[in-house]
Amino acid sequence: MTFWLSKILWAVISPVNLAAILLALGVGLGPFFRRVGYGLCACALAIIVVFGVLPTGTNLVAWLERQVPAPASLPGEITGIIVLGGMFETRLYNEVSGPQLNENVDRALKAMEIGRKYPNAKLVFSGGSGFLTENSRTEDMDVADFLARQGFPLDNVLFENESRNTYENILNSKELIRPGVGETWILITSAFHMPRAMAVANELGWTDIIPVPVDYRTSGQYRIAPRRLDVLGEMYRSSIAIKEIIGLNAYRFLGRA
Repeated sequence: MTFWLSKILWAVISPVNLAAILLALGVGLGPFFRRVGYGLCACALAIIVVFGVLPTGTNLVAWLERQVPAPASLPGEITGIIVLGGMFETRLYNEVSGPQLNENVDRALKAMEIGRKYPNAKLVFSGGSGFLTENSRTEDMDVADFLARQGFPLDNVLFENESRNTYENILNSKELIRPGVGETWILITSAFHMPRAMAVANELGWTDIIPVPVDYRTSGQYRIAPRRLDVLGEMYRSSIAIKEIIGLNAYRFLGRA
């Protein structure tokens, strides 16, 4: 129920969708209720300015990325690596006859890099399907195909393909590998997503896991004014940041982080 509710609510309140909905309502109601129509259009314009013109998204993402710094170095030996999903466009696999990586590709690349450095370490890819529909293909299928095409050995690779969100990623991975005392595990995900992932891990008692954030979207510096007009890019950064902040607070409310 929580999974479905989160998907439906986000489809409405994400900045781009919300602005489009308000604008459509404003234009539709304008001929009949002029003041209401103008008000809705003004709200839509305000959302575009705040989250698309001003560097709001950049600053929010920078704030998230600064929460969990990357380690200065990794230990000499590790037990394994957990990689959170969201790297592949699974619904495109059959259409293009192969795995299609998205903007989170650094998760997979860093996993392969560290995996080659520690050939005896286990490598766990966690991710099923996060879609409400067209979810017959899970991400582990694309990951296995991608690794094979790159010549990466699959001997120590494990797949967790039941999770649909961050909480289930961490919970299912922990139940799959059952980390023991003294084991050293690394967690890989995007830097803006790492605060929520680590909060879940800590809540589940996995306090000694080492975070390795990747896929930085900003330089980590805050801005007062935008460097250039990039409405779509800024709206995208605003969307991923707001989604993470809402998700983290929702998890805290539910006792998951």
